Amino acid sequence: GKWDGGDSFEDLNNNGKRNYKEPYTDQNDNKRYDAPEKIGDSKFNLRAVKLSESFTDSPNERYDMGEEYEDINGDGEWTSVEEYDDLNGDGKWTSGEEYDDLNGDGKWTSAEEYDDLNGDGKWTSGEEFDDLNGDGKWTSGEEYDDLNGDGKWTSGEEFDDLNGDGKWTPGEEYEDLNGDGEWTPSEGGEKQNTNVASDQSGADSLVVIMKRILFNNMDIESIRKDIIAEVESEEIHDKAEKFNFGFTISNIGPKVAFIDPAQADPQPTNLAIGVKYKVIDSEFNKLSLIYDVNKLLVASYPDMDWNGDGIIGGCDDDGHCTNIPRSGDYNKDGDQEKAHTDPVYLAIFTSWVDDWLLGGDTDFTGNGEIGGFDSNGFQTDPIFFGEQGYGKYGCKGQSDENAVNQCDANNLVLEVGTGDDRTINNELEKLVHNFGMEYWYSKYFALRAGYYFDQSGKISNPTFGVGLRFSGYGFDFGYTSGEPGHPLTNTMRFSLNWEF
Repeated sequence: GKWDGGDSFEDLNNNGKRNYKEPYTDQNDNKRYDAPEKIGDSKFNLRAVKLSESFTDSPNERYDMGEEYEDINGDGEWTSVEEYDDLNGDGKWTSGEEYDDLNGDGKWTSAEEYDDLNGDGKWTSGEEFDDLNGDGKWTSGEEYDDLNGDGKWTSGEEFDDLNGDGKWTPGEEYEDLNGDGEWTPSEGGEKQNTNVASDQSGADSLVVIMKRILFNNMDIESIRKDIIAEVESEEIHDKAEKFNFGFTISNIGPKVAFIDPAQADPQPTNLAIGVKYKVIDSEFNKLSLIYDVNKLLVASYPDMDWNGDGIIGGCDDDGHCTNIPRSGDYNKDGDQEKAHTDPVYLAIFTSWVDDWLLGGDTDFTGNGEIGGFDSNGFQTDPIFFGEQGYGKYGCKGQSDENAVNQCDANNLVLEVGTGDDRTINNELEKLVHNFGMEYWYSKYFALRAGYYFDQSGKISNPTFGVGLRFSGYGFDFGYTSGEPGHPLTNTMRFSLNWEF
């Protein structure tokens, strides 16, 4: 039996008297217990887990030393129910109110509680609960989380399989992945309904089990991808802090003439691109690796046969042609064939292709003609350029005033076909590379070492240096080593700087 509102009391322990939790005085005559209605010193605790431990009374209606009792909590002595002083009169235990700790867990324990979200005074199916007794189902007092805010548990919200049956049971949660407000099979687990295939014993079918495995694998894969994406993001961010990148263009301007404006030379416009990697970047020690490459943005052309007619020039800039070699700077197509450079606004672009795409066969001898001598040094007149048997070689030292019929083998130079033999490697050979390493101790002292490599200029020299910084002032020293006789060998550079 149990005590009901309005009953005088029910003798739960059959001792013929009213014990704790049984009696109360219905002072407001509402047929139910209201705190703090009580009789004598016996407080009525509606949420008490157990009654007092029963004992054999002498009788004086209280426990006396020596009377037999049932030791419920195994502490070796008779213990009353966990009572509390209801200081604020709210009918329930509040933090700070004194109590008897019967089970020794260091906190006041009541019955398994629940959140009455719909205010009906009792637990409603679907209200998320804490499974206090571990039975896998809701027991009066267990709570739930209202995921969609409707004040009650909604079927389909992603659930925790509390009882381990592999399917949704009222009270277990779910996540509404597609936002339709209800549980969908792809949202994990199986909703308990009559449409789920089962065998005669009630167990899930193989199809359902396979679906469940598939959905669990999908969840695991989703979590794995999220973790990988987060780690990669951190790695990218970390690498971005270690790398520095920069570029600069210097010496931009018109051609420079010293005496004759017709012989003006272009300024050495230079593009430098560099990258720096911080190997060590601590408070007192910093070690960096540096690399930069320099490209001269100057497009220059020697005497070249741009239109493939075998002669250099032959026409003036107005288009008047004589077809006599070197009688004009232009060919009949209007292309300038005598040695020249592009203006800076064009050279920024043409300097990347002037050594392998633009132009044609080169006149190395300077006589205004391409080839004319065979490999034995004999002139091939009267065979014309482009005809079979025409000589592919030019003769160094030959000019119109000093024409020869036979050329010494040491002076022969290949001219016909040189335009087709050029590749992008001719352009890359003109790049200047600098490799370096820099170490800083704190912000005051630096050591540097590097290597300078210029293939077309035949320069490959190691370099060394030091740097000092103190109180806004700085001093730097650099030394270039190299083979004896090289113009850059033993070059020393000094610099001073002042920060203000």
